[in-house]
Amino acid sequence: MELKRRNRKFFAYKKNSHLMEIFGQIIAKANEAKKIEITEEERQMAIDSGKIFRLGVTGVDIMRDATDNDKPYVIEVNGCPGLSGVEEVTGENVAKAIADYVLQTTKRRQTIICNPIL
Repeated sequence: MELKRRNRKFFAYKKNSHLMEIFGQIIAKANEAKKIEITEEERQMAIDSGKIFRLGVTGVDIMRDATDNDKPYVIEVNGCPGLSGVEEVTGENVAKAIADYVLQTTKRRQTIICNPIL
């Protein structure tokens, strides 16, 4: 069986965080973000995370473990991801990409429903 590969869009950025201690509590303070390229393993982790939760649009937070050769771990999956941070850092119009995806998916489903023979 041959699987068709969908046109998937990935928008990735990295937040650098520094730990600070305030009144005995350690908190992370993000102070820098930049656009990055993700690895094929991270790309597949994001796709699999969306499939597990049956999400077409998915925000996946991945953390790389600096003590283990930057091994990636999924730490959060969002079915309604925020856009402002990723759009600002990457310079990409993520909202438009999501709208295009929804329109294409809706058209495809309408065609299947209206023309079950196709």
